[in-house]
Amino acid sequence: MLRSAAALFIAALLAPAMAPAKIYYVNQGVKYHLGDGHAVASHDALFLDAYPVVGPRWVQAFTVDREDTVRVRVDHIWGVDDCAYCKDMIFIDDRPMARLYEENNHAGFATPPQLSMHVVPGHVYTLRIESEGSPGPIDDFAVEGVAVESDTAEVQMLQPGPVILQAQQPMPEFHAPAPVVGPCEGTKDAGDWMPPAARSRGTLAWDPTLDPVLWRLSAPLDAGSFARVFLKVDSASQGGMVDQFFEVLLGDAGTGWVLDFAPGQTKPFMGNVKVGGRYRSDHFQVTDWNQGGWNELQVARCPDGQGRFWVNGKDVGVPLAVSDGSAFRVRSGGLKAEVAEKPY
Repeated sequence: MLRSAAALFIAALLAPAMAPAKIYYVNQGVKYHLGDGHAVASHDALFLDAYPVVGPRWVQAFTVDREDTVRVRVDHIWGVDDCAYCKDMIFIDDRPMARLYEENNHAGFATPPQLSMHVVPGHVYTLRIESEGSPGPIDDFAVEGVAVESDTAEVQMLQPGPVILQAQQPMPEFHAPAPVVGPCEGTKDAGDWMPPAARSRGTLAWDPTLDPVLWRLSAPLDAGSFARVFLKVDSASQGGMVDQFFEVLLGDAGTGWVLDFAPGQTKPFMGNVKVGGRYRSDHFQVTDWNQGGWNELQVARCPDGQGRFWVNGKDVGVPLAVSDGSAFRVRSGGLKAEVAEKPY
């Protein structure tokens, strides 16, 4: 028996590691409210910062590029009640993936392996989360961090989506999103840059009362690729003229572009450049800025070897030389700010 157990242990050590599942989030950073709006009667009424549209059905369509099995996960759930008149369900097409219960509140949910769904390319699948009830009122609950998980397939979320539908409202016509055009010719979208620790929420946030925080993103920005970072600045501290800043950096030595904010101001008054961790005399103006809203920052390692930076579609005009394998990082201090892969 001991010899057999030892053999099994050695075999397990020698077996190739299983590839991690691929996770495709839908509603990062957004808390969606399902139900009929009577949240005050909920067991766990945490709906104050939820998406303002309320309805019984939440829908996101998707496709896959190869035959595979998929599962559903929801990282955050609030307000599900175990009531006799209501039922909170998750479907892919018409196949039930889960029924949510009060025990899922604050714990999240992941499809059990036996409920995984076989999928094939060429079909549009609809992921639905529904609040059902008959007769009378339905349950009010909220979800955040909804994702489709696959073994090997690439999952593409379709537009429009996600949408909240009212009773008897038909499904919209779903379509593939328009391809993202790179800021310089020949570059490809780098895709998911969010650090793993922040993927559920889908945002990185900074507090102006804390010391500057540097986030190393999930992978280097490879040559011939670009990334889109959406930034929103809600407030700035009352420090010195260069104490409020947001940096987009390439390379371990700290080379990149800096947006400087005056004390108490949420619009940058100037852009600076850092090379090897030190400021250079080069600077740029930021003329197009959505104060209090989302601003799109694009950073690219162009095929000509230069690093370039855009703010809301405008090249700041200060290219930088970056080395191969450049780390991709963002750093901020003195700001109440957040970044996301897409605005919400």
